[in-house]
Amino acid sequence: MPAFVPYTCWMDDEYIYVESLGECGYATVTIETADGTVIATDIIDDTDPATPTVTLPAPLIPGDYSITITTESGAIYSGEFFYN
Repeated sequence: MPAFVPYTCWMDDEYIYVESLGECGYATVTIETADGTVIATDIIDDTDPATPTVTLPAPLIPGDYSITITTESGAIYSGEFFYN
């Protein structure tokens, strides 16, 4: 059985959205280029009704990017995407 990932991410032409689906509490969301340069970071906190979803700017330059979500308990969720 696949593991439950308590976050979902999606993007449009302007923004990347990250939403908490579970009760993980506080987490840091980071978007990086393929060479490790951080282009955006924000805090998601599903214990606060105002911040269960964060909105980050979409990359401006086509290329490979990664998104990493690190919870306060140390769990790490990550993925890669290509923006064009």
